[in-house]
Amino acid sequence: MVRPGATLRSLATRLRLEGAEVYAVDRSEDVRALAEEDGVPGEFGEGYLEALGALRPAYAFITPGMRKDLPAFADLAARGTELTSETAFFFARRRRPVLAITGSAGKTTTTTLCGRILARQGIAAAVCGNIGRPLSQALGDEEEIALYVVELSSFQLQNLTASPEIAGLLNIRPNHLDIHSSFEDYVESKWRIARFQDENGLLVVPRELLASAADLRGRVRTFSTQAEA
Repeated sequence: MVRPGATLRSLATRLRLEGAEVYAVDRSEDVRALAEEDGVPGEFGEGYLEALGALRPAYAFITPGMRKDLPAFADLAARGTELTSETAFFFARRRRPVLAITGSAGKTTTTTLCGRILARQGIAAAVCGNIGRPLSQALGDEEEIALYVVELSSFQLQNLTASPEIAGLLNIRPNHLDIHSSFEDYVESKWRIARFQDENGLLVVPRELLASAADLRGRVRTFSTQAEA
């Protein structure tokens, strides 16, 4: 798992390198300490969302584990702020193919194995995402790698409008329903890993999950412990 604050701390560093003016808002005093260490101004503690609203930024990068349906975010969007995420930033900036894994269980193990299999074959890959290394940090590896191997949580996939060239969806079980508005919302977030693939995309998925899929345009390969796949 990514350490608290690490994702947006890495993103802030990348944005500042690109010339953006960055401002941090968070409830956590731990994040205040990180921001001060990096020289990033901000507002912290209770009322941080009100402070964000007063800023009226061009972009608001929402931390992955926050509910996306909060009234404060709706108000920001209505006033012209683009609500986005580190994951969306990564997909907009990356210049290498992505192999991404998601699922309710087993995604860290599978992502690690994919990275090690590629390494054994002499294929340089950056293993990153929910597995521990922020996506925005891995963007700096592009001169040395052939592709990214990415673990994506439902939070990172939520509201995303891009999909990797190769996607693995391992399983879907009820999870994180304190953050997602419903189980259906959670399922939809998981399917976004392949929702926006074109005909050249590849999805590997349990055969039993295909009934819950819709609008898949890429190639599909299935696996199963219960039926021929």
